[in-house]
Amino acid sequence: MTIAHLRNICQFIRHGNVGIGTTSPATTLEVAGNVTISGGGTIKREAWITPTFANSWLDYGTSGDTAYGPTAYYRGTDGVVRFRGLIRAGTIDACAFTLPTGYRPSKYRLMTVMSGACRLDIMPTGCVVARVGCSNNWLSLDGVAFRVVDD
Repeated sequence: MTIAHLRNICQFIRHGNVGIGTTSPATTLEVAGNVTISGGGTIKREAWITPTFANSWLDYGTSGDTAYGPTAYYRGTDGVVRFRGLIRAGTIDACAFTLPTGYRPSKYRLMTVMSGACRLDIMPTGCVVARVGCSNNWLSLDGVAFRVVDD
């Protein structure tokens, strides 16, 4: 195997980025193509993030019944944002919390969630809103998921 052949397979950038199948890696490791991991190992995912609530919304698990886990969200490496937890006591049709840039859909996402016949809107501004039909006694965010990449 020659140096020229290695350059076609792998690109090492002076500032520490490594590219496999790409000559211009933008992150610490960028792979253009499929990846197989064998022999064990761990893929680290982003930690759950606790939202900052607005309009009187509260986390049900920390302000009500502690048998329920905390409300949080994260963005996976697949570009999907996932929610968990229950919220309560807020103003219907008002923003419960706002997702930061990079966690927002490019278009409106309308979700059906548990709380009666309830619609949850996730706006391109990042605002997460429980609409008419929702109860503010409790509203489950478990299972809410949407893509922010190639949206």
